[in-house]
Amino acid sequence: MESFGVNPNEIDALLADRSGEAAPRSRLTECESMRETLDLLSDDEAIADLRRSRADFAAGDTFSADEVRAELERRRSRVT
Repeated sequence: MESFGVNPNEIDALLADRSGEAAPRSRLTECESMRETLDLLSDDEAIADLRRSRADFAAGDTFSADEVRAELERRRSRVT
């Protein structure tokens, strides 16, 4: 996250310091979402997975909903 110039531990302080009062809940939710996005963007393995997924999708290497359901059912029956 440091590569973005943002320290996630300072975000709450930035929201509270402007007015000196607690930020509205909607702003806190937005802040939490931003923090999760920054966490994801700072995870090299997650970014590599995302790039592979996008390449697979672009190449048409996907599964139908029926194939996904069948695979999930197969896995569930193996566990029980």
